[in-house]
Amino acid sequence: KLAITAIQEAFREICRLEKLMSILIPDSEISKINQAAGKDHVPVSKVLLTVLQRSLFWS
Repeated sequence: KLAITAIQEAFREICRLEKLMSILIPDSEISKINQAAGKDHVPVSKVLLTVLQRSLFWS
């Protein structure tokens, strides 16, 4: 039962992150950034900012 709960929580977290970072979801934060590229600033969540900063660090 504990394993099932952990798996369910993991899938919820994956879905939450996908809603922020999917290029296939038009209103995701990443899609909004791409749509505004070179035109405007886009506010992002703390979570996405952290992911982007770490991505730049490790790239």
